[in-house]
Amino acid sequence: MIAPARRPARDPAAPIGPAAADGRIVGGELPEQHSPTKRRLCAETVAKVARECLGRSFDPADCREIGSAGFAAVWRVGETLVLKCAPPPQARLLAYERGLLGHEADYYRLAADVAPLPRVVYYGSSVALDGSPVLFASFLAGTPLNELQHVETADVRRELGAAVARIHRIGGARFGYAGARPSGPDWASAFAAIVDSLLDDARRFDVSLPVPRSRLRAAAASTALTAVAQPTLVHFDLWDGNVLAEETDGGWRLAGLVDGERHLYGDPLVDLVSPRSSGGSRRAPTTPSWRATAWSSTTRPARGSACTGSICIS
Repeated sequence: MIAPARRPARDPAAPIGPAAADGRIVGGELPEQHSPTKRRLCAETVAKVARECLGRSFDPADCREIGSAGFAAVWRVGETLVLKCAPPPQARLLAYERGLLGHEADYYRLAADVAPLPRVVYYGSSVALDGSPVLFASFLAGTPLNELQHVETADVRRELGAAVARIHRIGGARFGYAGARPSGPDWASAFAAIVDSLLDDARRFDVSLPVPRSRLRAAAASTALTAVAQPTLVHFDLWDGNVLAEETDGGWRLAGLVDGERHLYGDPLVDLVSPRSSGGSRRAPTTPSWRATAWSSTTRPARGSACTGSICIS
């Protein structure tokens, strides 16, 4: 799981130069930090992509980058749309990260009727970006929970728990990731495949592991994983930055969930631990309203199963 790193804010209207086909900026000044997977765009290119994919014109002045440095480039287009672009072709990705943009569109469609999520407007390739995938979705107005540290958010977390419980009623045909990615007929085999894939990535990227591979594989083979009987749709990245809230006359309420591209089918408890391990609020998983509501409509696996070990390893 990858949590977006914060970077110094810049004026979103400031020109950063046209983007080359390989994702480089031609001219202009780059931000001090930039994700290696994040495609670098300018407002003119974004307007061109919108015109190509949606069949209507947008003023580049109405296109601005939003969010911090993360996996993919995210731009607001006009008042009602968001454009998300896949990484440039030369970006080095983990094996399970291939095709993530399409999987994000899938998540929004799967859970559209049970939770406040962006509505998919268009998913496909863009000639303007050399055939790379792009996703246009509806813009959700709201403030990420990680920016509301000094605001009472109990109602937001209670509503988040209820939304996640409803999503957890959605099942899949198999455990693990969709598509040609790690999966299996049960949670134990799927989780072992996920860990093996990550270990292969570590070898491919020449990453030194803090513990022996044998220890990780042994943890992935725990019999506790067999307690999970149903492949449940889990978001897998519910840190506070992916949970939006809006202020109403009655206080702050849940506005929506975003960034569902890392979803998989597995242990529902994954969604109760991921906020703590992915850089979000350290108090989120222990908030009674969030925890109890999410558990209320979820089939809880046996004590000690799946969740804790899976998150620690990933």
